[in-house]
Amino acid sequence: MEINLEGLEFRLTCGEYQVTGGFDVKYQADDTDVPAWARLSLSEELIQFLKDNPADSYAMELGNDAGYELLVSGRGTFTSEGTLIIKGAEETSAEHISAFFLNATLQEAARYLLTVFGVRKYQMTDVDYGRRKNFRIDAASYQDALRQLNAVYQADIIFYMQNRCAYYGVQSDQDGYYQLADDNILDIDKNGDIWTAEIIPVPGIHPRQVVQLACEEYTGAVQIIACTIEGDESGIDMWIKFREINDG
Repeated sequence: MEINLEGLEFRLTCGEYQVTGGFDVKYQADDTDVPAWARLSLSEELIQFLKDNPADSYAMELGNDAGYELLVSGRGTFTSEGTLIIKGAEETSAEHISAFFLNATLQEAARYLLTVFGVRKYQMTDVDYGRRKNFRIDAASYQDALRQLNAVYQADIIFYMQNRCAYYGVQSDQDGYYQLADDNILDIDKNGDIWTAEIIPVPGIHPRQVVQLACEEYTGAVQIIACTIEGDESGIDMWIKFREINDG
C-alpha cells in the first residue's frame, strides 16, 4: 500500500471549523479497551478562537492534500489554561443505566446496551454463548456494560471503538497492508516479544492492524498494539509497538 507522506499535518475539527495550526499534539492509542486520546497544547489565539466558537465534540486527523485519516474524535475537555484533551469515547445518550435481562443471549443484551448508550454503529461476534436466565447490568458507560456482560457469560471478548464503530469480538476489516521497510524505519528495538519502532509517520497505521515489515531486524507480518504520535507545525514523530504474527 503506497500513500503520499509528504507535507503531513494535524487537522483539528471543532464544529463547522477546521484548524491546521496553533497547537502541539500528543496522540496515544493501543489495543486495549481504553479509548484513544489526544492532548493539545494551544496557542493563545486558538484558545480564544475555541472560546468564541464552542463545540460539542472535536476530531483530530493526520494527513495532507491527498487526504486525512481520523486519529480520534469525541468530547473535548479543557484541563488547564491552554490544554485540550480529546478522548475517543463515543458520545452516549445515558449517563448511567440499570437493566435487567431475562433469558437473553449475549448478542441480544449487547445490542440493547450499545443502543441505550448511543452507540449507533457496531459489529459483534456471532459465537453462541448460550442464554442466561436472569441478570442485571449497572453501568455508567458502554465499556463498563460490556465488561460486565463478559463476566456474566464467562467470555473473554475484546471490544474497542474505531472510526465511530464499536467492535465486540470481531476485528475491523482491513482492505490492504502497509509495508514498512528500512527507509521507513528510523529506529527499532525489541524487549521480550514486543517490538518498538520509530517510523516516518504513516497516518493510516493504528492498533490491531496487520502490517508487513521488511527490514534488517525482522521480515514478516506483525500486528500493531500501540501508536504514539507527537508534533506541531515544525514536524511530526511517530512510534509503534507491535508483535510478530506466527503463521504456524
